[in-house]
Amino acid sequence: MPETKIGFYTDVGGSFILSRLDENLGTYLALTGARVKGIDAFYAGFATHYVPSERLPILEQRLQELPNDNMDVVNSAIEEFVEESSFGKSEYQHRYSLAPVLNSIKECFKFKTMEEIIEALNNEKDNVEWAKETLALLAKMSPTSLKVNLELLHLAKNLSMKDCMNMESQLTNKMLHNHDFVEGVFELLVRKSNAPKWRPATLPEVSLDQIRTQYFLNPVKEVALEFYNDIDFMVHPYSKYTLPSEQKIRAVVTGEDPDAGDNAFSKEELINYFAKLYSDKVGVREKVSDVINRNTIKNPHDDVGISTLSWNY
Repeated sequence: MPETKIGFYTDVGGSFILSRLDENLGTYLALTGARVKGIDAFYAGFATHYVPSERLPILEQRLQELPNDNMDVVNSAIEEFVEESSFGKSEYQHRYSLAPVLNSIKECFKFKTMEEIIEALNNEKDNVEWAKETLALLAKMSPTSLKVNLELLHLAKNLSMKDCMNMESQLTNKMLHNHDFVEGVFELLVRKSNAPKWRPATLPEVSLDQIRTQYFLNPVKEVALEFYNDIDFMVHPYSKYTLPSEQKIRAVVTGEDPDAGDNAFSKEELINYFAKLYSDKVGVREKVSDVINRNTIKNPHDDVGISTLSWNY
């Protein structure tokens, strides 16, 4: 459900998950309501594996045979049934449909205000048609909902899972009484007109200070969540089974990753480093190669003819 299209926000833990996706992808998805499915969900970081539908029955049988529910064991079992890697084929093509616009998403959706995002999209030069389509999508959304979601994700980046759920609980209580939510649900789901009348109708009419005061300050004690265990986290415990993030890859290239040290890597060396680090997980080579192609430059060859990489800021 594109929540901004019904005057709502990305609930049920969406703030925690989306705020931690690669390089502003979560902000793009939350604001535009763009959808990812299949292998795109895997490359985006929502899923830990991509298993073709026809293999699900035998995967289910395999999981039932496992001696215990240890997640490392479960992960290894699922890996037996994932779609094979395409890396190394004569005409290699990254299968992630958003790959061509990821850099544009990173640059256009890095801002803290909707006005700056709109300006960046209007000035986009590398993916002009994508920018026009994105602007058209945003123009259909509730202006209030857009600003609420953007503020939500910026706050969620520095909050734990429980803190995000509590923030969402407060938002739900406040947004259910919002004109735009009632209008959006009625026009989209009941009347199916796709022509809601938002109030306020434009982004300039929506004050960010008012958004913060109305939706994020002054919590209502009665809707605070009660949790039945002490489990909480800043990083999802199963994220270690997903593909390496762009942030992780950048840290290795720049020498900021303490595990990799300050070693300089060539493209092939970097791909092999991550393939080994992730036990040759299917999709790792494709993603690392794509990140390298979009974000790095090759340094001049060294004395032994190897061209190492530098991050292109």
